Amino acid sequence: ILALALLTITAVGLAGLTQIVQARLYPDSGSVKVGLKTAVLIITAALLPLLGWLVLTPILLLISLGAAIIALIRRKTADSAPLP
Repeated sequence: ILALALLTITAVGLAGLTQIVQARLYPDSGSVKVGLKTAVLIITAALLPLLGWLVLTPILLLISLGAAIIALIRRKTADSAPLP
């Protein structure tokens, strides 16, 4: 159950990472089609033998997990802050 929770949180972080890569590769476009292209690019890079499996995939998982944790922490502190 813990592994499933970590994978879910990592998926949220990976979605954020995809948006960051999309903004850098295609700065003027925000369409769903471009987002799908970016997601396929990241997945293809992770599926490459050796480089993708041993280097890129663990890095992407760790960055995604960290991004999701930061997003959850910021959301909680932003919600708990009193309004002026």
